Amino acid sequence: MEAMEASTKRVLGFDITRFIAVIAMAFVNYQISLAYGATEPPGLALLANLFQGRASALFVILAGVGLTMLNDRRIILNRAIFLLVVGYAWQWIWPGDILHFYGFYLLAGAAVLNCRASTLLGLALATITAATICIFALTQTLMSWGAGWDWSSLSYTEFWQPLGQLRNIIFNGWHPLLPWLAFLFLGMALGKIQITKPRQRRIAFLVGVASCGIAWALSSALSQMEDTRRLLLQLNQWWLAPNTIWGLGSLPAGPLYILSAAGSSVALLALILELTDRRTNRFLSTLATAGQYALTFYIAHIFFGLYDIEVLTDASQFPVGEAPTASELLTLSATRAVWFGLAAIAFSWLWSKRFRKGPLEWLMRRITG
Repeated sequence: MEAMEASTKRVLGFDITRFIAVIAMAFVNYQISLAYGATEPPGLALLANLFQGRASALFVILAGVGLTMLNDRRIILNRAIFLLVVGYAWQWIWPGDILHFYGFYLLAGAAVLNCRASTLLGLALATITAATICIFALTQTLMSWGAGWDWSSLSYTEFWQPLGQLRNIIFNGWHPLLPWLAFLFLGMALGKIQITKPRQRRIAFLVGVASCGIAWALSSALSQMEDTRRLLLQLNQWWLAPNTIWGLGSLPAGPLYILSAAGSSVALLALILELTDRRTNRFLSTLATAGQYALTFYIAHIFFGLYDIEVLTDASQFPVGEAPTASELLTLSATRAVWFGLAAIAFSWLWSKRFRKGPLEWLMRRITG
């Protein structure tokens, strides 16, 4: 988000990529809230599955790049505290909040700010390994990966309990430190190698595409393994099924999901940097401005698209046979994401005529420097 981007030297491609991630994230959140599990229309269902977990991963990678560009530990720590306060307050409104996780990411990023790219990549691999061990090894303990969740409502019922909070933050929340810190460390490594340079971004694009291909191939093969556990364990610990742990879904965030999401994020970022290098026009500038207001739009997208969620998802609110179907709700989710994107572009164009920063971006800068 803009909160983690440097203000001293804006890069058009970074800001445009961030705006794309905002719209993708909005679509995913609308889909999860309104039409979770919908398989029709097939194209939208596929798009939702592709975006799920990847828009957020792209945000975290961009945050890592922004930390190396900012390179000011004091400001980073101030913004970490700001995001922790805002994020935990926002949790009461939006349980899928990522802002408080960002606060912890920034604390970790500040600690390794001066590390070399090779060290950061090593930390990313260590994070992925630790996360995979947590999913497998802690299955029978109080720190079990599935502990604290109510899967029927996709809610974390123990979020405000001390042990539940510890589990949620470290390894089994929506965006836990293990493995999501791997995306931050990867982004910081990309910043260290200066991915904005032509040679670096082209190599990054090829590596990203290759990573996606490898992850897809391995997932296709390993997901077909037979689950030999007893039926009760298959039902109660579904996250250990081969098609889940080796799948490309983000919950839980298995190693192949991380490889896939990192690869797609890096490839997309490198592609946009390539396409926007030394090119600018009014439309691209407006998109970039919208990307600079990512914190504002993150908060706004909940109010924009989910104001009537309880009515839409409660069939008792409609006459018999007239409640919206899962297919209709998925289409509605996509439509609202598109309208939100258009509204965000229009707002950015109008707001930037009078003000330099977005509303929440201005507030954060005033508080944190």
